[in-house]
Amino acid sequence: MDIIQPNVTRSGGFTECMRIAVMAEAFHVPYAPHTGSGTAVCMAAELHLAAAPTNFLIYEHMQSDWSKAFNNPLRTGIVKQSAERFEKGYMLLPPGPGLGIELNDEVINRYHLDLNTAGR
Repeated sequence: MDIIQPNVTRSGGFTECMRIAVMAEAFHVPYAPHTGSGTAVCMAAELHLAAAPTNFLIYEHMQSDWSKAFNNPLRTGIVKQSAERFEKGYMLLPPGPGLGIELNDEVINRYHLDLNTAGR
């Protein structure tokens, strides 16, 4: 294996991704978190995970969305401001507490699934 690319939302969260990064480092394998066309929350989490391991290689920044005609609303609209900020050719960690993002309640409510009434 040349590069390890776990996704925080599919690989067991922060703790498991850090375990994967540490194990990869023991075998001199670089860590490059996989974001794909994930949500804005996933992107913010991956940015923080990118800053942590010493074997970090590169952050996968997807410029495209689901398609050219349709944006991924859980990537572009679910947060009030994108976690992905650039300065002088570098990506910056989101500022603020936690993941450094603020959720947009209007968009969340639009896509919220009420498990109590689903399928009725």
